[in-house]
Amino acid sequence: MNEQQEIKKILEHFFDGKEAHASFDQVVKGVKKKNYNSKIEGIPYTLWQLLEHIRLTQKDIIAYIEDPNYVEKNWPDDYWPKEQKDIDDKMWQESVDSYKQDLKKLKEIMHKSDLFEKLGNEKKHRLIRELFLVQVHTSYHLGEMVTLRRLLNKW
Repeated sequence: MNEQQEIKKILEHFFDGKEAHASFDQVVKGVKKKNYNSKIEGIPYTLWQLLEHIRLTQKDIIAYIEDPNYVEKNWPDDYWPKEQKDIDDKMWQESVDSYKQDLKKLKEIMHKSDLFEKLGNEKKHRLIRELFLVQVHTSYHLGEMVTLRRLLNKW
């Protein structure tokens, strides 16, 4: 196994939640409809908003990786969903499924690509940076989801 293959194996392990933190599946499993939009005083987002933020950000990073003419989105409006009161099981599951599909796509890109390839017109960032960015960003917000679920007594 060469060094890139070893790094890819480590990254895949992290993406799959096989290290010292809860996996995506563990965090989203068992969340009930009544808690998708539950607000806790002092917390500016809901479980659904966190889930959507993770999904939207991962999707955007994939677009950055794939499109040499990528146009940066507006922060924070394009990365954080507005609060919605009518989130149902179908919408929750669509967000979960979309995240998983995109993660699968990201892993496919990772396995067929050079980790040190420079991306975009500016050739400013490397693929490995974007992969770590997705992993760290997702883990951070999954931790927030766990904390929010604990505050809701649903963890």
